[in-house]
Amino acid sequence: MFPLWHIAASEANGLSGGLAVMWDPSWINAKAYKCFVGIFISVGFRGHSIPINTLNIYAPYKNRSHFWEKFFDSEIFDIDSLMTAGDLNITLSTEGRWGKCKQRESLSDKIRNEFLHRNLIDVVPSKMMPTWSNGRIEEAYIAKRIDWFIVHANVIDKMGMPFSTIQNVFISNHRPISLCCKESGFRSGYPFKFNRSCLQDPAFELEISKAWKDLSANGLATFRDKMSSLKKVAKAWKIKKRQSNRTTLQGIQKKLNDISILLKANSLPSSLKCRINELEREK
Repeated sequence: MFPLWHIAASEANGLSGGLAVMWDPSWINAKAYKCFVGIFISVGFRGHSIPINTLNIYAPYKNRSHFWEKFFDSEIFDIDSLMTAGDLNITLSTEGRWGKCKQRESLSDKIRNEFLHRNLIDVVPSKMMPTWSNGRIEEAYIAKRIDWFIVHANVIDKMGMPFSTIQNVFISNHRPISLCCKESGFRSGYPFKFNRSCLQDPAFELEISKAWKDLSANGLATFRDKMSSLKKVAKAWKIKKRQSNRTTLQGIQKKLNDISILLKANSLPSSLKCRINELEREK
């Protein structure tokens, strides 16, 4: 189907578990490596200097705890600009389950906490629907969102927040998923304008620390939700700080005006009066 494309693949283990990654070398410069969790690819996009490291994985259905412990103990998360995609065979919340499978999974809570600790973000699709179904109906129906994308926060810093979609068509018992970046392309800096000088203000640090502790008390909040909430806190603090600075400046200006009037009312040397007039014109 794509004779000029490059491909990296790993063998299947039993009836499932095989992985394959393909890319167009005319647009993407990539090097692929096999690792214990899947296929790791270091990617460079044509026309962009930002490298992206992609990990395609297939998580097992059995012995999942052992797999995820080994996964999080590995050094893979030390790699910069990491994006992970694949069949993870687990859901993070009840919103990703349909049918008679609404019970809470302790492993999901553990994985969600690991993601939060490592600044990894689940790119939630705009329209939520299952990516896998057991193909049965009525009482026997079970469906889950077990195929998804995990993006490190520093990728979002460089490229902006990507968005994912779930295609409304089944291939075997899975739906395809896709990840897209904004059409404006890559960018550097932060997703919203942030004045780094705020970090030098103890009041700002105190405000953000308090907000983070309040958000962390809610174990169900995702990292993305927390960052969105912190952005609102930072914006509100910035507006309040600007208003406070304006009030302080007006107070100083009034005092200077009072001093100027007082000095003019008294006998002053002509040179000093000229200097006062110059300062008033400079205002």
